[in-house]
Amino acid sequence: MNRIAIVGHPSSDYMDVEALLKKYGMAEAVPSRREGMTVHDIEASLFKAHNAINVEQAQAEAELCQLTPSDVWQELALDLLLGNIEQKGVWGWASHNTLPLLNMWHKVDEQTAFLLVYQHPATALQNALDRNENISPTEVLNNWAAYHGALLAFYLRHPERSFLVHTQQFLSKPQEVLKALPGLSAKPTEDAIVAAKARPLTAVLSSLEGCEQAEAAYIEAEPLARLLSEQVVEKHAALSLYEELQASATQPDEIDGEIDRRDAWQHFRKQRAALLNTLTKLQQTLEKESAKNATLKRENEELKKTPPTPTVAAVDTTELQQENSMLLEQLHVVQEELEKLYSQARKKATVVSESGPYYGAEQRIKRQLTYRLGAVVVNSHSVKDFVCLPLALKREYAAYQKDVKARKGEKLPPISQYADAHKAEQVKRHLSYRLGQVIMDNAGSPMGWLKLPMALSREAKAFRKERQR
Repeated sequence: MNRIAIVGHPSSDYMDVEALLKKYGMAEAVPSRREGMTVHDIEASLFKAHNAINVEQAQAEAELCQLTPSDVWQELALDLLLGNIEQKGVWGWASHNTLPLLNMWHKVDEQTAFLLVYQHPATALQNALDRNENISPTEVLNNWAAYHGALLAFYLRHPERSFLVHTQQFLSKPQEVLKALPGLSAKPTEDAIVAAKARPLTAVLSSLEGCEQAEAAYIEAEPLARLLSEQVVEKHAALSLYEELQASATQPDEIDGEIDRRDAWQHFRKQRAALLNTLTKLQQTLEKESAKNATLKRENEELKKTPPTPTVAAVDTTELQQENSMLLEQLHVVQEELEKLYSQARKKATVVSESGPYYGAEQRIKRQLTYRLGAVVVNSHSVKDFVCLPLALKREYAAYQKDVKARKGEKLPPISQYADAHKAEQVKRHLSYRLGQVIMDNAGSPMGWLKLPMALSREAKAFRKERQR
């Protein structure tokens, strides 16, 4: 097998796998002999001819069924093989669009091996966030599940020529799979470590005066985003499919990549402090550069007003001004990026706080009508208070209705989910709640109202008797 087709979801970093294999001797596929088409050109033509869906938009595995090109279209694939017949060593390509054409390549060439790569579905969510795509997490995970479902199905049908590997595991230990691919070098022709993708702020933060390396690392890393992504994946079928991939893989991921909630929160706290500190330093740098630029402008204006003399020549500060202007523009861009990161961090903190522990079970019970009606009775001490008790209860009921209307849009979880739910049970043992319960039990009928005074008296005596024990 001297041809390798690397296939993976756009979020799987399959291009890093191709870059690593090239360092071990794999050559890039050259265009076809007759038509001069690359692999990607052939795939695009076949997709268009068969009206196939964009693999990045599929929401179900059935939408990514294998295409069955006619012999005329298969000649394009054969023409590509002829165009590369002069290549003496291993050659190949990497593409996410090869997925619906795997059966075709498997049929037309018995010397092609298929390296199928995958990563955790949380990675797809993070990539969507990085690209600022305005799509729902469900659509992202549906697409991930559809793609990897089709990928796993092909692997299970053709395990003799296929290798299912986790991207990061393969990049760290490629020899475990490379020994099964004859024709590749035992050792890389150059450093086989794939460089990490540079983030937009990396270079600027490292050049910012006073910005420590630790602060830059906290700003760039995103364990909180990873934690939130994993929580979203837990409620989707993509997680069970990922477990199937792990169980079937030639080289599964051996690292438990789950993020601890407390570690993510601590990192977020330090990240926010680093953002504030970096913004302060950036503001100071902007003020300093603005002052320098203003000074240069004043000096330039003064030099323009001073006539040239044989001993003093006018100094041209145009180049300096241009450099300062460029620096100011770069600093403004960095400030906007940092403010955007800080805003996103605050939004993430809101998500965490909304899903965190709830408190206030005691106040929830005291806002209930049962407790409020009982409190009216408890606070009635004189004969006048008891005579006017029905009116007082009516006023309290009207006030309760008004409060319910004011909190109409409020959405609170069940009291059982509160961290202090035990306090709710304690409040229910108060005399106010018990008397209110008696009122609620007897207020439904005229006979109940007649029995209410005696029922309240009995409940109060029972309460005092329990307190004396």
